[in-house]
Amino acid sequence: MVKRSVSDSSAGAVLPSPELGHAPVLDLMCSHFVFTLAAHQGPKFNVRRDLNSLMSLAGRHLVWPAPVLDRLRAFLARRCKDNELWRGHEALSARAFLERHGAWRGPYEEGTLFFYLDEYAKDAPRDLLAVLAAPLPNTGETGLARLLAAAQATSYRVQATGSPFASKDALRARGYRWDAERKVWHTQVGNPAALEAECEWLKKDVYGGRSARIDIERQTALERFSSRAGECLQRDL
Repeated sequence: MVKRSVSDSSAGAVLPSPELGHAPVLDLMCSHFVFTLAAHQGPKFNVRRDLNSLMSLAGRHLVWPAPVLDRLRAFLARRCKDNELWRGHEALSARAFLERHGAWRGPYEEGTLFFYLDEYAKDAPRDLLAVLAAPLPNTGETGLARLLAAAQATSYRVQATGSPFASKDALRARGYRWDAERKVWHTQVGNPAALEAECEWLKKDVYGGRSARIDIERQTALERFSSRAGECLQRDL
C-alpha cells in the first residue's frame, strides 16, 4: 500500500482549487450565482444527474474539505492504478495533488479528478454536496451560506441622470461607468447606507448642490446576473 503525505490535510482544513485565489471577480460572481441556484434546488438537485453541468460552470472555483479530498484520492488510487497520467499521485501532498490534478480543464480531461468525479458521485453523493457546503478559509462561514446571503441581498444601480458634462472626470474617478445606450454614467452600491452616501456625493460634487432627480434600479441576484430589469425608482436630491 502506497503511503501519501497528509501534512496539510486535517479534519477541519479546506483546500481551495488552484484557480480560486487569482480568479477574476466577475468569474467568481458567476460561480457564486451558479452555486446559489443549485442550493435553491434543495432536494430537487440531483448530484449524479446535474454534476457535470454544475462543474462546467463553476468547477474551477471549488473549495475542498480535507476529509472529502482524502476519500476521493483513495477512490482515484484504485480507479487509476495503471493509468500513466496518474503515476505518483499518491505521494503528493493535498495541495500539490490539487495543483496537478484539481485544475478544471473540462470534464473529459483524463488527467484531472473531474474526469472521474461523476463516477465517484454515484457512490458518494454526500461528499459532493459537502464540497458545495465547505466553510470558506479564514471565516468559518460556509460557501453556500454566503452565496445565499448574497443572493438575497439587494444592491442599487445608481444613474447620474442628466449630470453636467464637466462632471465626467469626477464620475469616472469615483468608479462610474458610461452606458452608451442609455447615455448616462452609472455605478453599483451594495446597501441602503451606501446608497445614501452616494446620493449625498452626487448632489454635492456632481450637481453642485442644485436640486436633481436621478434614476435608481433596485436589484437582487436575479437581475444582477441576467438581462432582467430590477425595480426602477426615482430619487430627488
